[in-house]
Amino acid sequence: MKSKQMSIVVLRAFELFLLGVACFFLIPPVPSTPERYDLMPGFAFAGTAFLASLVLANRRGAENVATMLIKLVGFLMFGYAIYLRCDFG
Repeated sequence: MKSKQMSIVVLRAFELFLLGVACFFLIPPVPSTPERYDLMPGFAFAGTAFLASLVLANRRGAENVATMLIKLVGFLMFGYAIYLRCDFG
């Protein structure tokens, strides 16, 4: 029983780590020139890290596929809205 609880704790910790990575890549950096950064590299890394976090949550039984898809679409829409609204130049 202790090994199962320990594996759940490790999965949850790694899930939170991946969520932090996803949020880090979601926020666009402040450009040093007036040009805007491209959307895709950071957005793709953020989406991949968030999806991996959701897969780990599904693996430990906290999510199902329908809620995973809803959360992923919401996260990507939020990231795109941040990209459109952040104009630091």
